[in-house]
Amino acid sequence: MSDDASQDHTTHPPLVVAVDSSTGLTINFTEHYGRNFDDWELFPMERKRNFLNMAEKCAAVLQALVDDPDFAFGLLNLRFRLSLPDGDPDLVGEAELPGAVYELINEKAASVIRSICDAEYTAQNVNIDTDHVGSNEELQFTNQHARAILQWSMGCLAVAPLVTTMMSERDIRTTDSTAPLMDAFCAILPRFQPEGVDLLAKLRKLVESRVLQTRYSDKVMWNMLRNVAVDPFIFIDKLFRRFVVEGIPKLDQGTNIIKFFQAYLKNQIKYKFYDKFAIAYRPIRSDVMDGDGVSAMEQLETDLIRRDEGAAVVGEAAVNAAFREVWRELGWKPSEAEVEHWANALRKRGVGSWQRSVVTKFFLPRVGRVELIRTRTLPDFARMLLAVRAWCIIKDLPALAEYLGSYAAAEQVADGKRLIARKKFVHAFVTSAQYKELLGRHFGLASQAVVDSGVVIEMISSVHCGQFYRISEFGEEVESEPTEVDHRIEAVAQEILRFIAHAACPRE
Repeated sequence: MSDDASQDHTTHPPLVVAVDSSTGLTINFTEHYGRNFDDWELFPMERKRNFLNMAEKCAAVLQALVDDPDFAFGLLNLRFRLSLPDGDPDLVGEAELPGAVYELINEKAASVIRSICDAEYTAQNVNIDTDHVGSNEELQFTNQHARAILQWSMGCLAVAPLVTTMMSERDIRTTDSTAPLMDAFCAILPRFQPEGVDLLAKLRKLVESRVLQTRYSDKVMWNMLRNVAVDPFIFIDKLFRRFVVEGIPKLDQGTNIIKFFQAYLKNQIKYKFYDKFAIAYRPIRSDVMDGDGVSAMEQLETDLIRRDEGAAVVGEAAVNAAFREVWRELGWKPSEAEVEHWANALRKRGVGSWQRSVVTKFFLPRVGRVELIRTRTLPDFARMLLAVRAWCIIKDLPALAEYLGSYAAAEQVADGKRLIARKKFVHAFVTSAQYKELLGRHFGLASQAVVDSGVVIEMISSVHCGQFYRISEFGEEVESEPTEVDHRIEAVAQEILRFIAHAACPRE
């Protein structure tokens, strides 16, 4: 779109951001610029109902920003680029949107948002520095943090209509909305975040502390959740992302964020713990028949069989959805011939426990249940293995990619203890900055348990103390003498840290 369209608009009617309760927002670009921009005046929001319900708040923020001619034209230009067809070099899709909204919410726009938020914060006489003094610095929020979070909340409202518009243009389902919203919101956070402060880390620590406290106060419920394969840390990740995507934009200016955070997290955890577990009891007897001659016990057995079949269908759908997500993230998908080649190789050589462990760690946050991974057919496991290999290559983890494409000559489980016995290496490893960051950012309060479990050390031990040989790629001739894979232990250690940090929170 030419910059000429932004000229000579001062004589035209001002821009008005209007709310359509059924579709989203409209902006009178055609009337303002005196050009035909009808196709790009609508910002649809039906794909995310909670933001459609907040359309008035989104409109108020955008109305305050479109007074700046540069922002107004930038908004129109971005709306135009969201509607371009696939293959157009100027297209803004899911991958390009975070960078685009960061450029749109530039320092000038951010200063407008800051002035509005700070004036309201001062007018309401909010002072959480004295009202909420805590002993844990990691969980302590100050007025500086509160102002920045409220400013960020206002910025999220400004970009939310662009994300929902992209979802409509690219036909992204409502259930897949968390990732693009999270990416866009996190992209603009640096515009408001104080220097030297990691607000995302503080917010995640807050979510983590609230969830882990319930492991002691709600043991019965956690036992029930464990029976349906709900892990505390997977739950923390999901709740944190929901907190950012849905909770932060709901903040009202000039309010006490601490009270809102406490109420929001309490309600979300309560919903997870109680609303999904309605319990009713009824007597089951095998000697009492209904009108069709079926006893209550026989009816129960039939219901259980149906539930098993239903769980299998749901599980299959979850795995297929995970595959689609990964293929879209990678921009690549293996051919059926390539899958067959690797399935035959794994059938001949066997699936190594290390390969199975890495694939499980990668796909578990995406499917939610270990058995959905461990019970796959060999071709499906080959697809998973190829996906993780391709992901490692893209993320510049060459050692892990090569070990995943290899087989173990003899898995010496006991020999893995030799590495753990090397105290100098283990001490240097667990005290490294990367290891501490992994524990602090992704595990937090459970850091000591992670250290004690030795899960990362065991992953390093498995490849360091075993012999791995490269599997021939699809289309290559099988080598008469297999090539041994052997990478430096320090390189493997750092790659495993990076793998766990990324794979534990996919698309975060």
